[in-house]
Amino acid sequence: MTRAIFLDRDGTILKLNGYITNAAKIEFFPWTFEAIRKINTAGYLCIIITNQPAIAQGRMTRQELEDIHMVLYQLARAQGGAEIDAFYYCPHHPEKGWPGEIDYLKIQCACRKPRPGMIINAGMEYNIDLSQSWMIGDSDCDIVAGKAAGCKTMQITKEHNLLDCVNLILGEEK
Repeated sequence: MTRAIFLDRDGTILKLNGYITNAAKIEFFPWTFEAIRKINTAGYLCIIITNQPAIAQGRMTRQELEDIHMVLYQLARAQGGAEIDAFYYCPHHPEKGWPGEIDYLKIQCACRKPRPGMIINAGMEYNIDLSQSWMIGDSDCDIVAGKAAGCKTMQITKEHNLLDCVNLILGEEK
């Protein structure tokens, strides 16, 4: 079985910049590429797990999100020599009240973090041993989702960024 390190997107690999609804808003942290390269070198899959409520809210289409993810994949590879193996996203948002929202996406679902659906789906599709895998994110919902899926977890804090977390996982020191 394969191992993976699941990463949240906004606030973990990308700087928080409001809703990222186009590629112009993409801004990687300076340590993102090195962290992903280390994940790759250590033999883990690198899989992005992200809630994307802007789709349900009508602020962005699925195609626009997939285009953003393609740019992320290409930039990581070209600029950082880093491989992102897959992107999983939840397009749902249970709250209503946005002009242009998409009614059929306004649901409680199994995939929106803190629920573990995206991680479990990736585990099945990639034959991942979730008990030997990690979820890293900047919010409590990332940690709850990782634990619910059976992963080990690590939360980004003011003291520990993504690279610090990856180094700790891989047994390295700062």
